[in-house]
Amino acid sequence: MLPDWFGQEDAREVPTWERQLWSLVVASDTRILVSLRDSGERALVICRPADAFGRTWLVRIGLAADGQPTDVAALLRAAAADSGGTYLLAGDEPEGSATHRILEGLGFREVARGLAMMREL
Repeated sequence: MLPDWFGQEDAREVPTWERQLWSLVVASDTRILVSLRDSGERALVICRPADAFGRTWLVRIGLAADGQPTDVAALLRAAAADSGGTYLLAGDEPEGSATHRILEGLGFREVARGLAMMREL
């Protein structure tokens, strides 16, 4: 079960099918990782393992109201270790959102404006 706050962090954004839960978890290789801190779920990442190009897809990152960059960083370390990929690729995070700012702070850079952000491991 997903935390109650999942999807609320960007509820003001125009909904797109790419961000709807059903479209995020449809692939059989989808993984959901959750960061726990102080007995609560603080961040969540829906990811897919590395592809032929070494890219681990961070399909969606959810952040609780009190989620911190350290919560996201812990999830990214776990996703990277699990996938064995060379790159982490985050897609479709709204520019200016808390998650987008955290990813920039963690060294992610835009690959194409508004499409994806990537970080080499």
